[in-house]
Amino acid sequence: MSFKGKVKSKEGVNQISDSFKKQEIVITDNSNDQYPQDIVFQTSQDRCSLLDNINIGDEVELEYNLRGSKPWVNGKGETKYFNTLDIWKIQKVGGVPNM
Repeated sequence: MSFKGKVKSKEGVNQISDSFKKQEIVITDNSNDQYPQDIVFQTSQDRCSLLDNINIGDEVELEYNLRGSKPWVNGKGETKYFNTLDIWKIQKVGGVPNM
């Protein structure tokens, strides 16, 4: 899937465990000026480097995969599900793609 927008924020690389790291970036979708949407995407492992040359304020176009995670049951017995938008290619609008 593809998405285009403006970078609103970019987190540093977060080392979750010895074997897993991720980085999050928020992209604003301005396709509807009345109701802009801030969408959180992420990169993980070696793909964290895709965001090295991406800065707040950049207009970007990206390709991503929608991923669901294994559900877990919280302390109240409720099953919780999570989705991630995992970037595999990103480029500044008019720029060269990072893959």
